[in-house]
Amino acid sequence: MRGRIKYLGVIPQEMRFDRVGWDALAGPVAPRPAPGAQPNEVELRMVAKCRTRSEAEVARRAMLLPATAGPVGTAFGAPLAVRKVIALWPTLVPREFVPQHVRVQAAKEMLDAHH
Repeated sequence: MRGRIKYLGVIPQEMRFDRVGWDALAGPVAPRPAPGAQPNEVELRMVAKCRTRSEAEVARRAMLLPATAGPVGTAFGAPLAVRKVIALWPTLVPREFVPQHVRVQAAKEMLDAHH
């Protein structure tokens, strides 16, 4: 997939290939593989983080064929629309800045207080 996207002139900032679930497609319908054997199927999520929306569209279209070319009933539609990434920055806050307070209250008291 990386080669296909590069061939189309896009070099993503980041690419991820996540195995979302073992037996995620057929679930209990598929026979369980023997211990140590390969799984029956694994759902794969492909993600490309690109510099521009147009590059992301090229990458999305490149991922379209493998996403929809599986056996009947295993493709869940076209890849999602391109969207902005909402980034988070993990931050440590000093403990003394976080007020700590515990209150134990019976459920009946809570219901009575709201009526």
